[in-house]
Amino acid sequence: MENSSYTEKKFLVHLTEEEFKELIKKQITPLMEIFIEKENSTMKLYSRQEISDFFKIDAQTVSEWVKFGVLPEPIKFGKRKYFTQEQIESEINKRLNK
Repeated sequence: MENSSYTEKKFLVHLTEEEFKELIKKQITPLMEIFIEKENSTMKLYSRQEISDFFKIDAQTVSEWVKFGVLPEPIKFGKRKYFTQEQIESEINKRLNK
């Protein structure tokens, strides 16, 4: 007897080996490009958490600062967002020189 509270989804996909390789390549290539760019770059990237630790504020405050223009929009890498050191330094200098 099958448990009605549990449903299992099964997907059948028929791909040739070449189609499968192409599908994987399309998913991996952008990530590899980001990785290579990050590794070869002297640009330092900071996560929202690193910014919040630096300024000793809550991580949600970092998001609010972006929303209200205190900090610039972060760079998106897939689902992750990063601020560049240049962005942060620029914003600090703007605020100090007002």
